[in-house]
Amino acid sequence: MIKDKKPPPATAISFKQMEGNEEHNYATPMEVASASNKRDRGDVTPANTPEKVQTEKKAKGMSVEEVNTSMENILQAIDGLGKRLDDRMEDISSQMQQHSTMLASIAKMVQVNSEQLKECETRIRSKKNSWKI
Repeated sequence: MIKDKKPPPATAISFKQMEGNEEHNYATPMEVASASNKRDRGDVTPANTPEKVQTEKKAKGMSVEEVNTSMENILQAIDGLGKRLDDRMEDISSQMQQHSTMLASIAKMVQVNSEQLKECETRIRSKKNSWKI
């Protein structure tokens, strides 16, 4: 049987020892690997960036005047819609009155017609009976 072999314990290796090891070239200290480090650039780039022209930034939202104006516009629109709704309700109310009057007159006409039909039936029956005798 094969005995389980434990790997050798890890040992600390300094970066200088790693430099000679080509197998682990990627494991170099960051200061050495980063030639483009900002501290190492020196006078290649200016210490500060050119100043931008300061423009006035618009505040988020609206000013008080704009808010008041927009609120007034909203209130006027609501008022206008309310007036239109009132006008429509008046029109509907008058139409309902007209229709209810028409329905009442139709109901009365139906009643009169049914009474006339009954009278006609009684006349016809009376004439039939008079012919039989």
